[in-house]
Amino acid sequence: MSTQEETKPFVIEQRDQIEIYAGQKGHVVLKQTSYMGEDEAMILIHPDDVEQLISHVKNATIDAKEIRESLGKS
Repeated sequence: MSTQEETKPFVIEQRDQIEIYAGQKGHVVLKQTSYMGEDEAMILIHPDDVEQLISHVKNATIDAKEIRESLGKS
């Protein structure tokens, strides 16, 4: 058996682009464009809420990694 046959394939999932910037009205903007560039979603966050949002994102990241692990994804 060759090394290539023994090696598990490495797969990179498609990920949509996320842009983060300060908007003209003083909000933090998260802008996501789909892979094909057809759809766009924007979230405006008041600067006072960013730290709390980061905390929640960190907690959700832990949960998401556990879910992915249970599904056999890395």
